[in-house]
Amino acid sequence: MKVLRPMLFVIVYPILISAIFLVSMLLSKLGNLVFGIISMIIGIGCIVFGLIIFIKEKKEKYNLLIIGGVLISCIYFIQYKNLQILKENPKAVTVFDAAKERMTAQKMTDKYKSIFKTFNYKNITVYYHPSLEPALKLIKIYLIQAEEDTSKILSDTTGNPLTIYLDYDENVFRKLEPNLVNSQGFYIRAENRINILVKDCYEDILSLDIKSTDFKDTFMHEYCHYKLKEFIEAKGITFDRVPAWINEGLASYIGLEGASQIYQPKTIMPFNQLMDPKEWMSQSNKTKGEVYVQAHYAVSQLILSRGEGIVEELLLSTKELAFEVAFEKIIGLNIQDYQIELKEDMKNGWSRYYSMIPLSYPKDISKDKISCLEEYININPFKVEPLFDLSTLYSGVGDYEKARLVLNDILHKEPENSTAWKRLAFVLQNLNDFDGALKAYEKELSISNGSYESYMNMAQLLLLTDIDKAAKMAERATWYRNSKYVLKQETEIRKFIGAIKNGTPYEGCLELIIGDSLASDNLKRAIVQKIMKEYPNIKNKAREELERIQL
Repeated sequence: MKVLRPMLFVIVYPILISAIFLVSMLLSKLGNLVFGIISMIIGIGCIVFGLIIFIKEKKEKYNLLIIGGVLISCIYFIQYKNLQILKENPKAVTVFDAAKERMTAQKMTDKYKSIFKTFNYKNITVYYHPSLEPALKLIKIYLIQAEEDTSKILSDTTGNPLTIYLDYDENVFRKLEPNLVNSQGFYIRAENRINILVKDCYEDILSLDIKSTDFKDTFMHEYCHYKLKEFIEAKGITFDRVPAWINEGLASYIGLEGASQIYQPKTIMPFNQLMDPKEWMSQSNKTKGEVYVQAHYAVSQLILSRGEGIVEELLLSTKELAFEVAFEKIIGLNIQDYQIELKEDMKNGWSRYYSMIPLSYPKDISKDKISCLEEYININPFKVEPLFDLSTLYSGVGDYEKARLVLNDILHKEPENSTAWKRLAFVLQNLNDFDGALKAYEKELSISNGSYESYMNMAQLLLLTDIDKAAKMAERATWYRNSKYVLKQETEIRKFIGAIKNGTPYEGCLELIIGDSLASDNLKRAIVQKIMKEYPNIKNKAREELERIQL
């Protein structure tokens, strides 16, 4: 008996615990609950039965008491952990599935990490897929810009090394932070690591649509989280004292390059519900991200009304004071009053907010985007959309000849692309090739139904060659869009035609030129030159005014 009792401890109990653990691993959430209840009942039964024996018989017979105690303790611990794992992994049916998924994710991460290349900027290491090589110049620009913008708000601190992963595998990316379902990026404070999902070099970074703007915003937003964490640690501030709405609002302010914001808050939630990160995440899910917009406006209002140093001053005050007390001391009103102030401004269409926004524009990086797109197109010459973007960028910097060559390349690939013909017409008009522009518009209209812009642009070009046809084209433009502006354009064209037919070409020309119907200065010049060439003998004040105007 003395030999069996130690064996019971050494062999039977571990086997019993292992059996409980293995069975629970294969059960669902409901199965774990049922299994746990049954096991608990058995454990309690063992304790009760053991107590009865202990009281009625000899004291040495306490095996059932030990078994029951061990069973209850193990069941409680195992079931608590299992339910926690299943709660964190709602897609997993069993704990075994969750464990398998975690191991698979880690293997996938290790496997694809070997594909990454890296570049360094100061104390930052960026891991990227080789396909992102053409976009590296832009990424470095965003890094520098994020650093400069955050330094205006927070004192520059010698930061700890930062790692940035530009993840290309969405499955791996989602498993790194399962709770962030719709996020395209996140910052892990404990590891000083930023992860951003980038599935395609062109679509996510280089294109001119909203997706590339989202990448830039996300990149700078997450960098700000890193910089704020470094500032807080360097200044000896307790991170828990910084509310989530300040953290996220400042990151949104940096991500959006200042105070401008496309979306306006529809509601103002109580700030006491946006303090803790867990509460923030809960409210973000409930409001579908609306709290980010509120936080951006709230922090932007503080910076606009009190200067860029206000955030740092507020954060430093939290070293000795609770945030609510520090806020009232530094800002001059308590959080509840500030909340009321924001609500009032919201009711008035944010008039106070917009009256404070300075007239500033993001730094123009068009030439850098051009060089990146050129590199990308050299590697991917058969894609048309990047060529469209490149032609738009060339036009934006005034290099219409290169824009023409790119559009010709598109039309060589897709001769019936009406959009390319329309854009080519615009470019040729800016190159003073008015005949070529007219033919390009005609080609566009032969392929598609056209648009009011195309018909109106043709009407303006026809003023150089056929004024009667110009009137018909202007009228046709109104069929497509019968707005006040289009009707005004048609009226100005008809007045000009009428002035020519009535023998007052210079008066008609002057009225057309000083109006806003002709957006192109080179077309204005061409029309003035045409009138002066055709009516050289007319001398009047309208002609003198046309000669005086510098176009």
